[in-house]
Amino acid sequence: MAARLNNRHQEMVRRKIQTTKLIAVLQDEAFGKTILRDGQRDSARFLIGKSLGNPPEQTDLNVSGDLNLAWPLARSKLDRP
Repeated sequence: MAARLNNRHQEMVRRKIQTTKLIAVLQDEAFGKTILRDGQRDSARFLIGKSLGNPPEQTDLNVSGDLNLAWPLARSKLDRP
């Protein structure tokens, strides 16, 4: 039997299948096919985040400051007359 080129291949495939199953469970709940308790939902989201490398959480972005523009804009040497 030939040696495997990637020894972790089987583990990676197994992890992908498990992630796919978790996503399917969450989709079934979103479409109203099943009902999950809060703990089950949080656990599924946590495990999906771990298998995908913990994507950053979405947060609000607050931007403050002033933007000053001079009008008319100063002409550049590259502007055509």
